[in-house]
Amino acid sequence: MNSVNFCNYETCCPDVKEQIENTAKGLVSLLQSNIAGVYLGGSMVLGAFDKNTSDIDLTVVVNNDLSLSDKVSITSFLLTVNRRPCRLEIVFIVKETMLSSQRPPIHLFFCDYWIKTHKKVALGEGNVEELLNIIFSDSDVITELKLIKQSGICVYGLPINEMITDVQDELFWDTLSSQAVDSYVESEDVSQSAFKILQLCRFLAYAKIGIMLSKPKAAEWAITEVPSTYHSVILFSLYEKYKMGDGTPCTVDEAKLFKLYVLDSMGLRR
Repeated sequence: MNSVNFCNYETCCPDVKEQIENTAKGLVSLLQSNIAGVYLGGSMVLGAFDKNTSDIDLTVVVNNDLSLSDKVSITSFLLTVNRRPCRLEIVFIVKETMLSSQRPPIHLFFCDYWIKTHKKVALGEGNVEELLNIIFSDSDVITELKLIKQSGICVYGLPINEMITDVQDELFWDTLSSQAVDSYVESEDVSQSAFKILQLCRFLAYAKIGIMLSKPKAAEWAITEVPSTYHSVILFSLYEKYKMGDGTPCTVDEAKLFKLYVLDSMGLRR
């Protein structure tokens, strides 16, 4: 299998680490006493970060609700550090809800996918408050908090164990189960279909070994564990997302059969 130069926080390029540190420092400068912590998650902490394709995933905890002007200032600042050199994906959560709820609501969300909207916010175009109401799903929040609890890095503020409570196993399992059942592997967008297949490998790995793996590591694990019938689907998805594996396209039927296999293996209804 072809190798990709994946890295983690300790081994990433100096400019990537500098981007993370500059982002945290800038937010601390903006929010001052209202910032409780900045935590790194995602592929960076699982040793599967690729400078050319991966996002830098950060969770920022604030002590109190952000005002509208705070949100505009934060958005404007993040635009100056986004893609320098990597894309940013950042969620902001209020500390009280972080400590009191298993499903803390997202107070503000910044993501490169919504870059046009963020630019409108920074320029004061349109209804800024409405533009800031970008949805980030509860299930994604739960997954990211679980990952930070398992492998995350505190970039600034209170230690992870003091800030993030354990995500209940039952809640996390319900989240993974729902995501697995809803995985739209037959998407006409080949890249999106490949992403979903790799996610299914990740869900299956957690169901079997109880650890959250990166998507490429989960796919490599799956190759050794699932029947050879499904190897071509996994290898194609690895190739599509990371240029690893075999680039021979898989069919929609093959992708759907692999999804059904994963659901059966996880004990889920179809």
